[in-house]
Amino acid sequence: MLHPERVSRLVEYHARDPKNPGLDEVIDRLVAATWKSARTNSEVAEVGRSIDDVVLYRLLSLASNETASEQARAIAFAKLDDLRKWTSAQNSPDALQQAHLRFAAHQIQYFLLNPKEIRVTKPAAPPDGAPLGDGFER
Repeated sequence: MLHPERVSRLVEYHARDPKNPGLDEVIDRLVAATWKSARTNSEVAEVGRSIDDVVLYRLLSLASNETASEQARAIAFAKLDDLRKWTSAQNSPDALQQAHLRFAAHQIQYFLLNPKEIRVTKPAAPPDGAPLGDGFER
């Protein structure tokens, strides 16, 4: 969804016709559906945090990708700063969620200050096989 060439086209098509969705709108909806979505239980919350990390990874990658248009990168930087401000302002009673938010805010802040120094790490791939405690009996 945040492929450099595709988002560059989003920026271009939106500039030609504002009725087309812009990259800022797409990122806002993506963040709303992930980072800002309600989590109903601890299992859903943990899966949600993993998905949040993928979205953050993709935004950081886009902002640092020199094959993306300058405007696409600028929008990604702005949206990362918005996400940093939002994660910094959150105060979750769940210690795991609070750690997730604080770590993300720190990663984004460091990236915004040192975009060439940070190494964007790919999210860990899930292990093979069914998760423990999935209720499946053989």
